[in-house]
Amino acid sequence: ESPPQQRTRAPGGCSAALRAAKVARPCSPRLGFYNNLIPDLGAAGNGAAIGLSELIPNGVEEVVGMNYMWDLPFLFDFAPALQLIKRMVILTDRGHAQSCTAEAAALKKQLPNLTFQVHVPVVTDRFGTHHSKCLILYSPDSVRVVVCTANFIPGDWVKLNQGVWFQDFPLKDAASAKTSPFENDFWEYLQVCGRGASGRPAVDFSRFL
Repeated sequence: ESPPQQRTRAPGGCSAALRAAKVARPCSPRLGFYNNLIPDLGAAGNGAAIGLSELIPNGVEEVVGMNYMWDLPFLFDFAPALQLIKRMVILTDRGHAQSCTAEAAALKKQLPNLTFQVHVPVVTDRFGTHHSKCLILYSPDSVRVVVCTANFIPGDWVKLNQGVWFQDFPLKDAASAKTSPFENDFWEYLQVCGRGASGRPAVDFSRFL
């Protein structure tokens, strides 16, 4: 596991160079795999890289995030679109829930229109941990699923090479009642984690990959 990282300052303190990172070509245009953007490598070292500010675009209203280690001030600073969302559900390990709750409470004072919920999925093995690393971004007309190898901490995103995959899925229309194996697995996993499947949007996952 990556070593604990020093907490960063609240939203607005991140350097312009990090926030302005642009999307480069994907490693596989068809499958949507990228590396994370590492500012110190420059353009030559980021030929197939993407930054958090592009993964989390404007227009997102709700976020479900899963990870082991979190630094919420860093995440909200690195991806400014998060400062405009309405709700964020954080699923984390029991060892990091307290720090997540404290950071969410501090951010709530600056972003009063944002609701946070920190949840620890049940792990029956006493030596086990919840280690999924992903973001589910709900917009009015689509859902973006992001899967990464990085914790949501500065060292993982700006110093270490990581892998990122994401895909946008449209909402179903009246003629798209059919489900898919990915859709069934996706909602079942969220339900088992405690996020729940009730009231879930009708997302068309038939175009997965």
